[in-house]
Amino acid sequence: MTDTEQRALVGISLMAAFADGSNADAERNRIRELLESFQNPSLNALELCREVLLRRARLSDLARQLTTSEARLLAYEMALGVCDADGHANDAA
Repeated sequence: MTDTEQRALVGISLMAAFADGSNADAERNRIRELLESFQNPSLNALELCREVLLRRARLSDLARQLTTSEARLLAYEMALGVCDADGHANDAA
């Protein structure tokens, strides 16, 4: 998986975490696990989080960076895992 795809995957996961308007530790931990699994020092999670929170990153742009069906499926599963991490899925998430 390329750096661009990893960045997109983390960005989409962050958007999923923030979708319900709450910040649960379980969701943060799930994203932290995702970041650690990449072992990519060039992935600037803080900057990406800032872009997501300030709405500078767009879901459609991030999704376009996922070039394979496997990467898109992984993004979906990671976002779903983040939403379910706190055990409180709702219509906003």
